[in-house]
Amino acid sequence: MSSYNLVVLGTFITSLVSLCVPVLLPMAGPDDDASGSHSPRTAGIIQHFERQVKLHTEGLDTDLQVTNDKIGQLEDSQITTNTKLVGLETSMARIDTTLAALLRRFDEFNTRNNERRPEPNQDDEE
Repeated sequence: MSSYNLVVLGTFITSLVSLCVPVLLPMAGPDDDASGSHSPRTAGIIQHFERQVKLHTEGLDTDLQVTNDKIGQLEDSQITTNTKLVGLETSMARIDTTLAALLRRFDEFNTRNNERRPEPNQDDEE
């Protein structure tokens, strides 16, 4: 970013801050002595920005509440999904154990079957 752009950006931020500072500072009430310190135009501008900031923050509060509700729903569904995944993992472990037992029994059966069978003679095949 060029130095000219930085100066322009700095000037813009300074002017924006000078406009927003009256909004952020507490305003004097109608009974206070400071109420006459602003011209009617300045007071109108301040009131306009106060309303804008208030509306914007209320909108942000609503958006934040909706976002928090949605995050809560997502967390609930994540907990449910994790519970289901744990159940599936448990089932898969049982299936793996059962398959391993079946494979051992088939191997034992195959070994016993091969030991009982006489090996064919080469003379019988001719």
